[in-house]
Amino acid sequence: MARLAIVIPYSGNVRQLEDTLVSVLENRPDNSQIVVVLSDVYDDPYDLKDEVSFVYAPIGTDRVRCMNVGIDAADAPVVHLLAPGVQVSPGWADAALDHFVDARVVAVAPLVLNRETPERVVAAGVEYRPGGAARAMHSGKSLAEIDPEPTPVLGPDPRAAFYRKSALNRVDGFAPELGQRLAGTDLALMLQHAGGRCVLEPKSRVHAAA
Repeated sequence: MARLAIVIPYSGNVRQLEDTLVSVLENRPDNSQIVVVLSDVYDDPYDLKDEVSFVYAPIGTDRVRCMNVGIDAADAPVVHLLAPGVQVSPGWADAALDHFVDARVVAVAPLVLNRETPERVVAAGVEYRPGGAARAMHSGKSLAEIDPEPTPVLGPDPRAAFYRKSALNRVDGFAPELGQRLAGTDLALMLQHAGGRCVLEPKSRVHAAA
């Protein structure tokens, strides 16, 4: 069994998918599985079927449902969701995986940085405020403003998130009817209510569009 399953939901933008796949294949941790959930036609022009597990969902399936399909297909105790277009760098998963030694930790939020301006934060986890406001934490701040040490957060931004698979199974994964942003916050609240902990790991860094 792999120790990490990297799940990428694909819904039609070939360039974004391949940008993410290239960065993952170049930097993948040892003993990891890559799962791409296809809800649109993809011809696999680079013949990656020996390195990537392609899982099929009905054409037009939304991204949140594709994430749930990928979680079900993952054969590892930790699942890492990556949205197409998000790019990773060497060693990005190592510090995040270390946190799962603590059985109380059910999720780890990597630091999502701006691909065009790497010193600018896109998301450092998600937060939920009274009145129903859900948003990415520290969006727009400079990297220098982020505490370099791991800190508790409500949950990871679903564009780049590490989860303990057994915890996802207990709460039945994401709620597709909420859409991606709210589904990620809803899942974070359910995991917290069940007694789980989420940690922001600033040493785990990925890059995405602002």
